[in-house]
Amino acid sequence: MVLPQHHVICDRTAAWIHGIDTYDLPGQASSLRLETVALRGRTRTRRDGCIGAVRDLAPDDVVVVGGVMVTTPVRTALDLSCKLKPMSALAAVEAYLHAEVVTKEQLLAQLPRYKGRRGIRLARQVVELADSRVESTGESFTRMVIYRSGLPMPESQVWVFRDEGHDIRLDHAYKGLKIAVEYDGEEFHGADRREADDARREWLRNHGWYVIVVRKHQLSGVNAQAWIDELRGEIIERSRSAERYSRFARW
Repeated sequence: MVLPQHHVICDRTAAWIHGIDTYDLPGQASSLRLETVALRGRTRTRRDGCIGAVRDLAPDDVVVVGGVMVTTPVRTALDLSCKLKPMSALAAVEAYLHAEVVTKEQLLAQLPRYKGRRGIRLARQVVELADSRVESTGESFTRMVIYRSGLPMPESQVWVFRDEGHDIRLDHAYKGLKIAVEYDGEEFHGADRREADDARREWLRNHGWYVIVVRKHQLSGVNAQAWIDELRGEIIERSRSAERYSRFARW
């Protein structure tokens, strides 16, 4: 890979070099062209196969990988959190955190440098919301739908222990209310997994849990609103029940 001097690989291409694939996130151009930035005062590249921009970069924003200058993981994660659409921005940042390529503390420490940049408001929200325990793009998307609805955020990767063994791990849960929100993606929850998924969810329901299952087509529009309304209603009802029980227990 040969780039003009003073040009740096950035954004989705840099993420791919770091081991984070953001090219398949929805709402983004599917082009696999190299994404590059020229240092301030230089001319962006117009080469075929490249997407060029100009951006301010500090010396510690750049690392050399295989002889090529690339934005660092921290810089790339923050650039993507400003540039991508909300759901994809959260998925990208949580992928970085889960891979332990960056830490949330590193991202928070660098955010003040982005003051005034386009997309910074979203970036702040994304970094604050991001959770390293999230394991998939679909889980990130589900969390963003909940966040934008104004509902309280569930905890990610919650264990439910069973006396008979075979403990259950939930994608998202309000443990005190015994409400679970599970994302079923095609890769890990296909037909071969359906029987096992149904069995563990039946066990949960028999032990007082309310389980909401979200699939890809339910991440936007009226389909998303339907399960958000269901979730809101269950949170309200179970919170009231918990309060009534608390008052009774104090008598």
